[in-house]
Amino acid sequence: MIARTLKDGLEAERTHFATFEGKFTDERKTPDNSARLKATELLGKFKGYIVERHEVKADGEITFSIQTRHPRPAEGADEDRD
Repeated sequence: MIARTLKDGLEAERTHFATFEGKFTDERKTPDNSARLKATELLGKFKGYIVERHEVKADGEITFSIQTRHPRPAEGADEDRD
């Protein structure tokens, strides 16, 4: 289910309609880059390729660096399983 949803996101398209005198005359499909980017980010996080980093400063003296890493699937795990 998740794999199918991410695949759909990576192939997302936007439909544009043209009208003339109140009637639809043409239709064009273009890549929906914002949806594709979001799906790519989610896939990277899901597979563990993207590491989120957060930095917190307190009174300008102490800096905390926190790394969040999403676990990678176990070896041999079926990654395309629904």
